[in-house]
Amino acid sequence: MAFNGDITSLSFRLFINKTVVQLGSAEEMITSPNALLTEAQTFLSVEDNDVLMTGTPAGVGSVDLGDVFLGQVFQDNVLLVEQQWVVV
Repeated sequence: MAFNGDITSLSFRLFINKTVVQLGSAEEMITSPNALLTEAQTFLSVEDNDVLMTGTPAGVGSVDLGDVFLGQVFQDNVLLVEQQWVVV
């Protein structure tokens, strides 16, 4: 499942415990989202609304039990997908 729109229009937000720890765009990524997804699909099953996280962006810091993560992906400031998870 590849994104077929304008990749440069994608942006991302990551919150930990309701605090923004990462803001970025596809233009800033070393490896494009399509390339990451294509590689991941060689060893993972990917379904709608899955969130694929790569690396540790600056500012994220430590991850503790009970931390609540919220990831969001936007296209031209329109929310495409949002997923929340808790560290267990």
